[in-house]
Amino acid sequence: MTTADLVERWRRHEGPLGDPGTPPPVWQRAEGSHVWDADGRRYLDLSSGFGVAAVGHANPRVVEAVRAQAGKLLHGLGDLHPTAVRIRLAERLASVAPFGLTRALWSLTGAGAVELALKTALLATGRHEVIAFRGGYHGTSLGALGVCGWPLFRRPFEAWLPAVDLVEWGGVPAFGESVACVVVEPMQGRGGIVPPADGWLQTLRYECDRWDVLLVVDEVFTGLGRTGSMWMSEAEGVRPDLLVCGKALGGGLPLAAVLGTPELMDRAWAGHGEVAIDTHTHLGSPLSCAAALAVLDVLEDERLPERAARLGERVRDALPGVRGRGLGLGLPCDAVRACERLLELGVIAVPAGREAEVLELSPPLTISEEDLDRGITAVREAVP
Repeated sequence: MTTADLVERWRRHEGPLGDPGTPPPVWQRAEGSHVWDADGRRYLDLSSGFGVAAVGHANPRVVEAVRAQAGKLLHGLGDLHPTAVRIRLAERLASVAPFGLTRALWSLTGAGAVELALKTALLATGRHEVIAFRGGYHGTSLGALGVCGWPLFRRPFEAWLPAVDLVEWGGVPAFGESVACVVVEPMQGRGGIVPPADGWLQTLRYECDRWDVLLVVDEVFTGLGRTGSMWMSEAEGVRPDLLVCGKALGGGLPLAAVLGTPELMDRAWAGHGEVAIDTHTHLGSPLSCAAALAVLDVLEDERLPERAARLGERVRDALPGVRGRGLGLGLPCDAVRACERLLELGVIAVPAGREAEVLELSPPLTISEEDLDRGITAVREAVP
């Protein structure tokens, strides 16, 4: 079955979720930093599958962990009965969490984890107002859309969204006694790979402390080594009250989490009776948890955050104008056209920015230096 045949079947039976214009590749398999389409053509992936494949596509240790878990337990009983593998992951995540954020809540998606953070803030503070930032991207589920800074995604559903104070990125919001939390990415990802100005995140932390407001830091894109440290907030010296992580966590399987201190989590979620007031059928999927344990081991054993920092400098030296941290990088350009040209050259990348004005470069942290140099050469050709 050719790519053209599969695209026709796809358009007949799914969505539509958007119009990609030129028929895209149909992914057939992936390994390391490479993807093969249904026609057998190989591509270099500079997107990590939207940042998910931080330890590489089909990382052997992740695949083996999933295979072993699949032979034991595929599914549990959500919040009602814990699973051994979920308990091990909670302990493991606590061991790498910054600032004593050693209690976790589970979701399958980053957007779902953002919603959990918002619920936690509401329960813990008793307040209802939220502050977020224009250009901030936190997912497109209905709850997460409330703090999304993209009119494109918000406008069709505006009638059902809560009122949120959207502030310009880099600005200091007007705090008040009814504000529950501030939701911020330490560096905007889909918003255009926009790092924070020096001292800005620290100012937000100071104002949150002054007004007794919770700081929710969305590290779904920036966390788990992508920006050259395990957590960008920790590298910036900024303590979140709630830290959201996902994407790379599941190593290719859906998993996300919200991390907070035991004191905050107890204040928010304890005392509501025997029935969990937030749960879902696949909470803490055993397969995803097994994959995540392997991901954390690979990140640590292969020192991938440090490697991301080093390879990021290699990209900066080779491509003037690139911005970002580690291997979460962006190059201002006509990104739609650049991505089309890169596909012709056998390279996958995605646009970022509200006007698609930035080419996102977020390859697997395991990418070889040879493949990285090949990607740099292709970007030079695609972005004259």
